[in-house]
Amino acid sequence: PGHGANANAECDSADEFVDTFAAQHLAALPKKFALLGWSLGGLLASKFAQRYQARVSSLVTIATNQSFVAHEQWPLAMAVDVFEDFCAGFDKASSEQTLADELSRFYALQVSGLPQQRKHLRTLKQLLANTRFGMAGLNKSLAWLQDNDLAQCWRGLSIP
Repeated sequence: PGHGANANAECDSADEFVDTFAAQHLAALPKKFALLGWSLGGLLASKFAQRYQARVSSLVTIATNQSFVAHEQWPLAMAVDVFEDFCAGFDKASSEQTLADELSRFYALQVSGLPQQRKHLRTLKQLLANTRFGMAGLNKSLAWLQDNDLAQCWRGLSIP
């Protein structure tokens, strides 16, 4: 939600998004299929895989943490203050330029710590240059990242 075909997704929770996606696409998918998700997509793919384990042959997540925001049981995630500052920036993004600035900041977070960080950042920006964005959906996405912890979901998965 918040970008691409789902720029203005109406779902209020990650679980509702998974239900909506399944209702729209599950019948068209093969009997067995693999799922791949990046960041929030990994969270959504994990929840989907948990619900439809009989159909999912494997799950691959990239840049998906058990919890996106650090807490006592998962301190390895993004620090709460960094996440809150990031969310505040999106709340203030009232124009196309401020949204572009916040998205650049988001992309920089995605490649933070990688070797050749600038090269990867340039590539990521090029790949996403023509993507549509919707502020309401982006804000929902951030809330979902903050509110969801995948520990129980992942423990319940019986697929690789």
